[in-house]
Amino acid sequence: MLKARNLFFVLVIALVASLAACQNEDERETIQEDVTVIDDARIQSFMEDVEGTYAHYDVVAYASDMGDMGIFKNLIISYGITELKMKDGKLIEVDRFCSSEQKSNQPFTPMVPDDLTQAIIPESIEIEVRETEDGELFLWRPETPTLLGIAYEDSENTPLPKTIAEDDPRLVDADSDGKPGVTVYLDFAGETEELYIARREIFAFEAYLQGDGTIEGVVHDRSEQLIIGASNPILTSLEQEWLQHDDLTKSPLLLVPVDDDLDCEELMAQRDELFPPNPEVW
Repeated sequence: MLKARNLFFVLVIALVASLAACQNEDERETIQEDVTVIDDARIQSFMEDVEGTYAHYDVVAYASDMGDMGIFKNLIISYGITELKMKDGKLIEVDRFCSSEQKSNQPFTPMVPDDLTQAIIPESIEIEVRETEDGELFLWRPETPTLLGIAYEDSENTPLPKTIAEDDPRLVDADSDGKPGVTVYLDFAGETEELYIARREIFAFEAYLQGDGTIEGVVHDRSEQLIIGASNPILTSLEQEWLQHDDLTKSPLLLVPVDDDLDCEELMAQRDELFPPNPEVW
């Protein structure tokens, strides 16, 4: 799936720049000798190997403390289409999400309409090629914070508000259902209820090319969610801090090569052929 975001890296870069200014010439030469430089031809060949269209499957596992309700364990499972294409010597990723579903350990079942999932349109992003200590090349998709159900300036660095009124002009009816933000449906106490939310999707991934042409990896997610309102006021108490589970193996990514003209309807029709069974909540 997929949100980028990099205050941490900005601070690190600033610190490194400050330290470097204090180094003498000999120290700079020593540091440069320790830097691993990946051969350009090797990178180019790797990018050509991974270029193509892929059916996209990812799972993000969350574990959130909901007070009296205990630990909310939640899996968000996303399906989509990812293009990796060469442009001016760079590898560009273009994502299109098709459908998603959730599994949790709570006594209600969230239902996410495809309109909501398809409203998430991450920016096209240059994929980085990195190298492990063992010399294996892999893909790193940087974060691209993407707002859903809300719009404001500088989404790169500005988090979601903690609370918001349902008539706030920043809210966007992203799924065109006449309700603020985007609507998630819940089977709750024998009734189908509505939850109105806004999200700031913030994700990255690292992934490795396999011998069969698939690409496998893990998702790094620090997305934010804001509950705007609900058809049942009790549900507004579901507000929580969305924290990805520390064990990244619970948040796998799989890209499967497919024909360039595959669409969302065909993707979901072939879901069981392309992807493994969904994991159970741990």
